[in-house]
Amino acid sequence: AARQASAKVTGGTAAATGGAATGSNRSANAAAQRSRETADALFRPEGWGLLLLDEVHVAPADFFREALGALKAKATLGLTATFVREDARINDLHHLVGPKLFDASWEDLQAQGFLADVTCVEVHCRMVREFGVEYVTRRRAVNAAVAGGAVPEDASPTRAPPPKERVSSPLLVALAAANPNKMSCALALVARHRGAKTIVFCDYIELLRRYADVLKCPAVHGDTPHAERLKIFSDFESTSRLNLIVVS
Repeated sequence: AARQASAKVTGGTAAATGGAATGSNRSANAAAQRSRETADALFRPEGWGLLLLDEVHVAPADFFREALGALKAKATLGLTATFVREDARINDLHHLVGPKLFDASWEDLQAQGFLADVTCVEVHCRMVREFGVEYVTRRRAVNAAVAGGAVPEDASPTRAPPPKERVSSPLLVALAAANPNKMSCALALVARHRGAKTIVFCDYIELLRRYADVLKCPAVHGDTPHAERLKIFSDFESTSRLNLIVVS
């Protein structure tokens, strides 16, 4: 009787597991179908009338370049407030999108009231010794590689080498961003303006999360759910409950 009961329970479990697997497969198939339908609608054979690209300075990146090459449109217009990249690919926009048609200086926009009147201050932070030694060592290696016509090992193999005065690599930028003295300076600035609406910007997600932990404030980045993002920005803009956020 015990063996029969065990067999029944085991069989029931197997049936339940099989049902869950079937349900999971149906969900995966439905998601795949939606993805195909979205791709078919986006990359439709007849193309689009106008393709409008916001933040167009990211278009030269490999991922976006591939998608852009598959999209058909009669006209393409790119918009960006930061027409700059750390590599030489910003020049690729001329053939990816077209020539620059209009350029407005932020000083003119500020004078016309479209941008807030701000005071910009640049603070230079010395590197701690360990970071400084690593930075100099890596920089010499990158300079030597570029001078010899090689591509730094942590750089994109398809990226054109920058001018010698702007030689860099992702690792060098990361070392500079993670400099502990820079975090100390940022914390001091936040403390100095305590109570004022303050945004700390950081390009590196792990470092951004570290800032959020230390400052005990919300972080907004690419993985932040849309609803959560809207609530954070709404609270920051409209209430006194939230005066500090970190954003990538």
